[in-house]
Amino acid sequence: MKKTILILAGLMLILSCGLSANAQERLWAEKLYINLSTNAGIKHKSMAPVWLDFSAGWKVVPQLYVFGSCQPGFCIVNCEPENLSISFTDLGGGLGWRFLQNDSEFKSLDLRVSVLTTVGNSNWKHTSYGADIMWRLPSCSLGSLAFALGYKFYDIRSSSLPSMGTVTATIGFSF
Repeated sequence: MKKTILILAGLMLILSCGLSANAQERLWAEKLYINLSTNAGIKHKSMAPVWLDFSAGWKVVPQLYVFGSCQPGFCIVNCEPENLSISFTDLGGGLGWRFLQNDSEFKSLDLRVSVLTTVGNSNWKHTSYGADIMWRLPSCSLGSLAFALGYKFYDIRSSSLPSMGTVTATIGFSF
């Protein structure tokens, strides 16, 4: 697992350093990408995850960006006779590809893939693999409203809980 994260981080660093050298005419602030959102997955195997997403990234070329993400959240597990809530914090990163930039209907349409893993002392140790399509709608000059639909697979390392996949929905603000 550590090898996967290190390889992904190294690839992002190489891409961002090598490709951004070709675009020196753009300001660094134009290349910065920040996304704040809240996410929820549909209930599967009696578990329903909910999390916040704080992402920051760098536009390598106008269509491609790399990002790092911190996702604190919790998972509600339906157990008899009562429900159990498990908190977690995920750290990781991913790649995003921007389609339809500055289209008349959308500000942009992005395809994003990410890999995150649990950090800290959590009862729900897992690695998550996600893919989503994000729509950014023009809302103000500072940023845009963002909606996303996607799929996230949780490879759970805790012996008491099964691995699961879930469809996710996101609403947030992107700068």
